[in-house]
Amino acid sequence: MIKKESKPDERKIREEKPTGSSVGGGVASEGTKNIIEILTFKLLGEDFAFRVSDLDEILKFQHITIVPKLPDYVLGVTSLRGKVIPVIDLKAKLSLRGEAADDSHGKKILIMKGPKGRIGAAVDKVTGFVRFAETELLPPPSHLSEEQAKFISGIAVVEKRFVSILNMQEAIALSIK
Repeated sequence: MIKKESKPDERKIREEKPTGSSVGGGVASEGTKNIIEILTFKLLGEDFAFRVSDLDEILKFQHITIVPKLPDYVLGVTSLRGKVIPVIDLKAKLSLRGEAADDSHGKKILIMKGPKGRIGAAVDKVTGFVRFAETELLPPPSHLSEEQAKFISGIAVVEKRFVSILNMQEAIALSIK
């Protein structure tokens, strides 16, 4: 049985059970070694996720200072316990277009370890924490170009919704000249 987990500094993050996967069968028992844990979140109403192992922490959205001459997908910098870290707009980085719901209180910054230090990624809303067997992970669609496919490490089916699991290395890669 999957147990619900929450973090003391966060709103409750509900754990969801993947359903409807055509790869593998059912949710793995607790003794299975190849379990994937993901944190699901929304960007423009669509479901995405990062592997929990790629994340350091989740922050409430806070003040971000704009820095001139940065790429369009970099919102600016913010402070994390006295350290200055860049914050990426994942919607811009992934070329997602559309209008976000005006839900500023639900916005979060996901903190990850980048190649040169911590990096933040702004998301519209954190929606849950999911554990499932690696055999239930579906491959990215084969019709995607190489450029598009490099951002997706796999697809999970969670409560009859497709969730794109992002490749953290590509999603937070900064190319500042």
